[in-house]
Amino acid sequence: MRRLTNLQPSRTIAVLAFLAATSTVASLVANRIKRSALNNSLVAAIKGNETSRSLALLSQGADPDVLDDDNDPFPWSMLTIAVKNRNAAIVTALLDRHARVNRGAGCGPNELTYAKQAKMAPEVERLVKLGCHENAAEGCM
Repeated sequence: MRRLTNLQPSRTIAVLAFLAATSTVASLVANRIKRSALNNSLVAAIKGNETSRSLALLSQGADPDVLDDDNDPFPWSMLTIAVKNRNAAIVTALLDRHARVNRGAGCGPNELTYAKQAKMAPEVERLVKLGCHENAAEGCM
């Protein structure tokens, strides 16, 4: 293998660009794998109603908009699951991290519907301020 110092300047630049691109791609893949693991852990924590674990994963960068089953035609959002679990701390953390509203399963009840049923008044108020409409999941309005 040639040393970079023995290459012509244009080839040196090309080799360095290739090495930088390879490093960037490897870094992107590693970040995607890490994010996927965080998101999978977040789904499990929120579904299990594990407040401290959910908050820790969100603070580590887990996606507040991750869905519980990508293969399900009507997957639940983490926000909807947290509301159904009546976990105000997780709901607040998700909304603080800009979780999208109106993402219930299919065109049926969404997080606002469940928050009203659970009598979660502060969460209902915040959801309405954020534009959440009862029984109005994305794509059904």
